[in-house]
Amino acid sequence: MRTIFTCICFLLFSQFLTAQNSTLSVLNDSLPGNGFGIIESFQNKLYTYPSHTGGPLYEIDQNTGALTSLLTIPMLTAPWEYTTYSGSFVYLKGKTVLACHNNAGPGSHVIAAGAGSVDTLLSHITPFGSISSIDTMVYLLFSDSAGVRSKLYATNLNSPVLLIDSDIAVRTRAGNNEMFYIKSHHPAVYDQRLYRTNGISKFLVDNTTGSNNQIALLGTLAGDMYYTVCHRAAGMDTTWIKKCNAAGVVSVVDTIMMNAASTDHGLVGLGTKLIIPFKHEDAPYYQDLIVYDLSNNSKLNVTQNSYYIRTYDLEQTQVAANHFYFNSINPIQRYISDGTIAGTKPYGSQAAGYGNDLTFENYATYHTLGNQAAICDEFPNAGHQDEFYYGSDTGLVMYKLFQNTKSYPSHFNKIGNNTFFRIHDAAYTKMTVMKMTDCGMPLANPLHVPSTEFAELKLYPNPSADGHFNLQIKGQTNDIQFKVTNLLGQQVPIEQRQLSSNTWDLQLPSSALGVYYLQLIDKEAIHTQKIMIK
Repeated sequence: MRTIFTCICFLLFSQFLTAQNSTLSVLNDSLPGNGFGIIESFQNKLYTYPSHTGGPLYEIDQNTGALTSLLTIPMLTAPWEYTTYSGSFVYLKGKTVLACHNNAGPGSHVIAAGAGSVDTLLSHITPFGSISSIDTMVYLLFSDSAGVRSKLYATNLNSPVLLIDSDIAVRTRAGNNEMFYIKSHHPAVYDQRLYRTNGISKFLVDNTTGSNNQIALLGTLAGDMYYTVCHRAAGMDTTWIKKCNAAGVVSVVDTIMMNAASTDHGLVGLGTKLIIPFKHEDAPYYQDLIVYDLSNNSKLNVTQNSYYIRTYDLEQTQVAANHFYFNSINPIQRYISDGTIAGTKPYGSQAAGYGNDLTFENYATYHTLGNQAAICDEFPNAGHQDEFYYGSDTGLVMYKLFQNTKSYPSHFNKIGNNTFFRIHDAAYTKMTVMKMTDCGMPLANPLHVPSTEFAELKLYPNPSADGHFNLQIKGQTNDIQFKVTNLLGQQVPIEQRQLSSNTWDLQLPSSALGVYYLQLIDKEAIHTQKIMIK
């Protein structure tokens, strides 16, 4: 009977095995450009070019890692360099769009580089702007060299660049094949207008009146763009949640009265929810995250006036299927929320044991994959490991990709159910592209040199009839941790008793028939062993 039951379990769980457990592997271990190259995804394809000074542009095969040369981006010499390092890569109609920066003075510009020609799209602009695209239109949000507010331009790369508008707020959001942007009546920044553009014409969406109104964009759900209009008033701020449908018709969803202002851009996700940040203007200056459910017009303050939230860096990549992530700066902590008060909690507390300042930043260092989060330090720091961390709402694991040096993971790109990122060695002489498949926790670390503690491991009996296992590891081991998960990635309780310096007695619930993964973790290595109770 047990044998029949075990077979049934295998048949059922095998359906989930591929989707729930990831493989972390090396996609390409010799990318051109040494350690200075970047990788970027665009329209479900993966690209690389070697450095901020230019060179060959390649498409990376997502299965084999093979490189296909597309064109050579013009090589730059000092004091010139390209500044589109991450998050603004465009490759349309055989051309890539890049911003060039002149460190010696004015003259920075944006170009469209093709296989045989280079077109100057903008000139005499500040180098750090945003480059994005919707369908076949490219949108450029840059300030002129005087640095006075931002201007929004558009081009289809076949026609000259068209100035859409000026005095633009920092961020834009895409929706319904159009770009939404906020125009301030400079210098009265709180008297704003919301526009949408198709890259040729602009259309007024909403016009606030008075000197204390401010618009913030949330994002699109079911084809509707959601945004907020906040009226800032002493003693009580009022925020209207609004939506603009595909036809451009605006309606009020709800009105929220708070002693706080919704002046930062928010998020959409978790099915039918809007995630709206509110800032308090009076001490103690708490910041709230209000989750508004469109399905029943209910709102919930998931942070409960108790955190200093870093609302300015909320990005849509911080929203997974059923959770979203945010930072608190006092105290410094990472949080995960499922949109409820009970489901808002510190995330990845294990990371504190590594002594790293892990935050959910938007500079190519964070991504969601299913309900998992992949994070690492934002900037290399001598006191940090700068490693790759991956986890769910119940745990966080560090994957040390090099044994004795940092790996500097960055440039996370999600394509379908896979995520890609790059690492480089400490000397910037080698760049490696990593691939993680599916949406679960990786079962192994392909680059980590196995710890000698796990070099010779004996686990028996396996399969076990009653959930009892004996474990022997050759050599001395200290501070080893045990973790067991089922094929769905859910953690299973385990009782452990250390019999000697290298021998343990492990016990799982005897009723828990099926296949599991036993993970052995110490400060230097992670080892995963498949176990079975039958």
